[in-house]
Formats: sequence, C-alpha cells, structure tokens
Amino acid sequence: GIVTGGGELKQIAITRKIPFVSFFPNDLTARQALGYNFYSVLKLLKVIFPKIKIPEFDSKFKPFKLKSVALKIARFVNGTIPVIYTDTEKKYIGYFWKTNFNETAKQPAFNNVFPEMMHNEITGFEKKLFPFSALFFITSRKSQINEKIRKTVRILKDNGLKTKLIKLTGRNEIEEALNALILSQLTSFYLAKIKKVDPAETRLINQLKKMK
Repeated sequence: GIVTGGGELKQIAITRKIPFVSFFPNDLTARQALGYNFYSVLKLLKVIFPKIKIPEFDSKFKPFKLKSVALKIARFVNGTIPVIYTDTEKKYIGYFWKTNFNETAKQPAFNNVFPEMMHNEITGFEKKLFPFSALFFITSRKSQINEKIRKTVRILKDNGLKTKLIKLTGRNEIEEALNALILSQLTSFYLAKIKKVDPAETRLINQLKKMK
C-alpha cells in the first residue's frame, strides 16, 4: 500500500492498482503530517488485511488540555538543554520529542531510556556544569519502572536539576502514544514561538542537501 500527499506516487498507485490513501498536505512538513500518515496506515491495514485486529481507540478523540500543558513545558525548558527520558518500550516517544525540539524549535536536545540511564547517565548530573532540564515520562499504569523513574526524579531534583514528571494519558497504549506525540508537536511549536524562530524552517538541513 501507499500513503501519499498526491503527485507521482498517487499516479503510480492508480496505474499499478496498488491500494493507496491520499491526503492534501497543505504545505505541512513530514513531522506535522504525522496524524494524516497514522490514520492513512490504519485505513490501508484494514483494506489489505480485513481480518487484522487493531486495538480499539476513538478516531475522533480530543487530546485533553494538551495546549495548556504544552505551553507550560515549553516555558519550563526554555533557556535550557532538554533531555527526555522514557522506559525502553516507549523509546520512540523520547526520540520523537528530541527530534521535534531539534527541527521545530531549533533546540539541542537528547533522549535516553530507563533503566540504562540509572547505570551511567545519572552521574553526569552530579556537577552543575550545563543548563539542562529533564522531562520524565511514565505511563498511567503502575509498574516497577515507573517507581524507578520517580525515585530518580526525586534524587536529581534534590541535586538541583530542573525536572518535570509527565504522565502519559489515554484509554489505551495507542491513545497514550498519540497524546504524547501531539503534545511534543505543540510543545516544540510553542518553544519556537518563545524563541522567535520559524518552526517550519530547517536551514542547516537544506544547506546540507545542497552541498555536493
């Protein structure tokens, strides 16, 4: 199957009779079109594999108060280098936050996972040498890793590091992931506005592409 904003890929799909979903990108960047791509892939899966079981979620769900939360996080990390931590299973969420800070807010950022972070990276915050802030993500379900993250947050906060604990919200894992990714988009957008930079521009990436 093919997911496309139109153009040549759409024509290839029509010519070769390949299942496809087409949407109008409206000058969105690839990261901004994540929602379109996600729902398009679900649609293709249902067409190509009618018997496939996809976890239930409300396709019209509205993320709860994400705009106000995003603005608070943007203000919290402004003027610092954000580091994002999740458990190993949710590593993709941490990486998505990192890349959104990079591309949208023109902001250096880094991510790592638990429990690995507890074995080495935590010691890097013993000396207050750099202006870091740390975002820690936990799920709404009780788990041992959540408790380890909470304990780490307390230790680092007591050691003077700016820390914020963020609970993933949603009725299931899909909604939790979507909420986290949308929150990332909004946070990096608001941070770009605070820093007065263009959230869509990627000047250095374009410069690299033009180099021979």
